[in-house]
Amino acid sequence: MKEIYHLADGLLLRTGKHGPLLHDLRVGHDQALAPELASICEELTLGATLEADQAQTVELRKRGWIVPGPAAPDEIWGAALRRIDDLYYHSFAACLSPRARAVRELLVKAHSRRKHISLFVGQCAALPETVLRRALQIGDAERVGKKRIVCIGDDDLMSVALAYLGHDVTVLDLDVYLLGLIEEISAAENLAIEVREVDLCQSIESLGLAPFDVFLTDPTSSRDCFEIFLSRAISLSRPGTTGFVAVYPLTHQLFDAIAEELRLSVSAWHGEHNRYYTHYGALHAYMSDWVQLELSERCCEVVDPHKVFTPGDLYSEQYPSRKGLSLIQIEDIDELGLALPFHLNVLLDQLAGEVGAQLLGRQTVAEDDWSLVLARLQSGFWAIHVNRARRNIVAAMYPHAMSSMTLAFRHLLAVYKRNGREATVSIFLGDQDLRAR
Repeated sequence: MKEIYHLADGLLLRTGKHGPLLHDLRVGHDQALAPELASICEELTLGATLEADQAQTVELRKRGWIVPGPAAPDEIWGAALRRIDDLYYHSFAACLSPRARAVRELLVKAHSRRKHISLFVGQCAALPETVLRRALQIGDAERVGKKRIVCIGDDDLMSVALAYLGHDVTVLDLDVYLLGLIEEISAAENLAIEVREVDLCQSIESLGLAPFDVFLTDPTSSRDCFEIFLSRAISLSRPGTTGFVAVYPLTHQLFDAIAEELRLSVSAWHGEHNRYYTHYGALHAYMSDWVQLELSERCCEVVDPHKVFTPGDLYSEQYPSRKGLSLIQIEDIDELGLALPFHLNVLLDQLAGEVGAQLLGRQTVAEDDWSLVLARLQSGFWAIHVNRARRNIVAAMYPHAMSSMTLAFRHLLAVYKRNGREATVSIFLGDQDLRAR
């Protein structure tokens, strides 16, 4: 007998060069997947029909990885996203209209349905609050009129917010899963979104799309990616079109050079506008600027819309290299009485003495519920922040050095965490994030 199943709440599929992994938000662990299970789990991210008594179905149910029924918003994933989104959303929520607040709720629900993240194509989704702020820059169709908008890539589910605000939206993307997800959300919420599976490196001559009023894109900040995404945007737009593009701050000069080549006019530059999340349900270290462009008749594509484009590397950021950062976080600390500025300064002194580091300057900030101690080194800094209300301590050390990070972790555990339950470590772009709870 066949039944519809979907991945259980709290389970997210990640595919990348290190193989397919199933991340369990409930326990904070990654599970490597055999190819046959990875294939089934990929189907289950949008819901799939399986034979209830076949061996693989029985095994997946036994592990608690799948449950009967069509795909739906994931309550565990949604709660994790809301926790980090609330850090920023509540800073401006009071001035929002009821309609804008409804957009935010829809975005949290939409993102909680996203159960598959592919690292092959540089996917990194923006937080719902970021997507909302982007959408409000375009405006509600009831006030600004209905716009024809194209999302060139839509990892962030911008199309959902814009369609809810009354605009006609077209999404061009290569990710079949993402397009299927957007279609499901569009059908469930009765939104005007058209999706097209498009490889932008191929000719777009056959798309047959009328010129758009607005385009949005969040490409990898590299020359190849900027050139192909923006060239396609120009080809799909009429003179007078407004465009928005995400730019990593360290590639500002590269973007300026490409914008000049394409004869694009920058009308606004919103620094550090875009915040993102990881598939671990945490705030991503990456941030980007949001740049508003105006297209004129002078604009020209550097990539011919009728020709194939062969890129060198679309999905690697091109910015000056920097050294990695050590980040240590300990939750639910035991000794609040030892989490005061005096003790934090003693800890820094002891650590500096043991690793032979010279502290050149120091700053201490103390409030009722939190304290921060920042020490300057010849080549970087060390900082310890304690939030006594939340009972956690975060230490940041730049540049990353395994010996210093390991020693600091041991000292922090010895003083503040006698009975830890688990520790996890993640590495991204040379940064190492070590957590204990």
